[in-house]
Amino acid sequence: MNKKVTSTQAWFITIAAIGDLIYMIFMSNSNSDIGPLAIFAGCSAVLIVCAVASWKKYFETLIEEKANHSG
Repeated sequence: MNKKVTSTQAWFITIAAIGDLIYMIFMSNSNSDIGPLAIFAGCSAVLIVCAVASWKKYFETLIEEKANHSG
């Protein structure tokens, strides 16, 4: 299962992770329950891991394509 990741996909997940972090920061500044904040913290952690993995796969794909073209 060797699927390619495009830069658009990597940017999409990165922007989602950044947006979730920003929302979490604003939410932590308000006087709200810890429950929703913990949920957003968990989502942020998952999104950050997915963003890092998608960029890693994207650059691996770039290197592999460059190696195949230089032949």
